[in-house]
Amino acid sequence: MEKLIRDNVALRIKGKEPHAIRVAEPEEYPALLRAKLLEEVHEFIDEESVEELADVLEVIGALMSLYNIDPASLATMKQQKLNLAGGFRGRYVLEIK
Repeated sequence: MEKLIRDNVALRIKGKEPHAIRVAEPEEYPALLRAKLLEEVHEFIDEESVEELADVLEVIGALMSLYNIDPASLATMKQQKLNLAGGFRGRYVLEIK
């Protein structure tokens, strides 16, 4: 099994058995980041902690960097979606039959 890990974690465990550390190839990095996002989201769902939510944001930041999305563009898109469809503060639930 392989998974993406934080840079400083890799530096701490590099060379220690039984762990093998390698640098992801450019073509595999997007898929590894998507898998890491799912991992961190599941951890947040399980623990509901600020720490886990921070991990989710870190992966989102890495994805933004990978796809050259600047924070202002993301904020603009978020605001456009908020203006068009609203947010989630109303706590509305759609019942599907």
